[in-house]
Amino acid sequence: MTDARATIDGLRRLLSDHPPATVEHGAIQFNLGLALAEAPHGKRDANLRAAIGHYAEALRVFGADRFPVERSRVLNALGAAERELGLLVQARDRFREALEIATAPSPEAAASPEAGAAANNLGLASVDLGEAGAAVDAYGRALESFAAERYPRQRAAALHNRGQARAALGDLAAAAADYRAALELARPGDAAYVHGSAQLSLAVVLLDMPGDRTALAAEAVAGLGAALAIFTRTAYPFQHAIVKHNLGIALEMLAGDHPTGLRRALASFEDAVQLLDPRLHEAQWREAKAGLDRAEARLGGVPRPVHFARLLADVAPAERRELLRYRLRVLLDLPEPHRTDALFELDRALVEQPPDVTISWMHALMEQPGDDLAAALAVRVAVFAELDDERRDTAARSLEAALGDLQVLQRVAVRDRLEALGYERPDGS
Repeated sequence: MTDARATIDGLRRLLSDHPPATVEHGAIQFNLGLALAEAPHGKRDANLRAAIGHYAEALRVFGADRFPVERSRVLNALGAAERELGLLVQARDRFREALEIATAPSPEAAASPEAGAAANNLGLASVDLGEAGAAVDAYGRALESFAAERYPRQRAAALHNRGQARAALGDLAAAAADYRAALELARPGDAAYVHGSAQLSLAVVLLDMPGDRTALAAEAVAGLGAALAIFTRTAYPFQHAIVKHNLGIALEMLAGDHPTGLRRALASFEDAVQLLDPRLHEAQWREAKAGLDRAEARLGGVPRPVHFARLLADVAPAERRELLRYRLRVLLDLPEPHRTDALFELDRALVEQPPDVTISWMHALMEQPGDDLAAALAVRVAVFAELDDERRDTAARSLEAALGDLQVLQRVAVRDRLEALGYERPDGS
């Protein structure tokens, strides 16, 4: 933040050294507008409106005849600020003018990054205005400007955007083709966000397309898994929730009436609902909650933690470990008293499952910070206290099996914690 303020203050000082009609003055005004538009401090709307004022001053210097490239860049930045402020018609017109200027000098100019950026932004503004057909045309012009060998990330973004516009028009096959083309250009290591977005968008289209529903759902599940590797719960919580919601839909389609498949879907819907704030994301929360309610109704009969515990018992160890790792982290991140209550509900269901589930639970816990490990062990001991003698003995033997699967130093440390909490071994030692 300090660096941003220093940059803005420095640019303001430079203005006094360069008369208003000079090229240098126009360049400083443009860069000051960019700095304000990107500033992390102050009120966002106020910063954008101040940036618009500086862009207007830059336009006084950069006429289309003498400075087509510079004027196109300023108009593009001006349109971006206006679009963020909700001035959609004005923004669209700025992008149109920027595109006309960028492509006017020569046929080669149409293949410039300025023309591509203006065309892509024109597409975005057209989508905002509900003009999906115009957006498709604009993205097509952007693709003419962004050669794959020089601008793979920008080309991939334009393909993804055009796919979304085509999906809005109902042309799902064409949208899927654009998403697949984007994925060929935007690799996870080079353009992770675009890659994750294209994977998510392709999955959404696949789930709506006619054809072999099982094959389409299976492909969607694979793509959504790739998206989750990018849109993690901590880095991109909203996108992560949207991926989880769609993963629930795909898993439900694959499940048919099979309980294990439905429980996978239920767990994914639960994750989505937990992340979405109904006050901020009402529509998305309602859709995810509807999926959760639907899957739960189809399974019926028992609380959701029991379904999750039974899912763990049914799946392979690798999947079980991943499910537990994720769910435990979600519950451990809750504020009290919700954390202890949620952990208790889950643990009460886990102790009724075969020993392999407790073994995986223990290994997942060993990956957590020491305080979280202690909290989870305390909950396990509290659960034991509520079991009858027979169930407590069975659950304790599962716990002993889990302790025996740990490395020696880990086993000693965990056993010391358990004994300090009042845990007694089933053999009485």
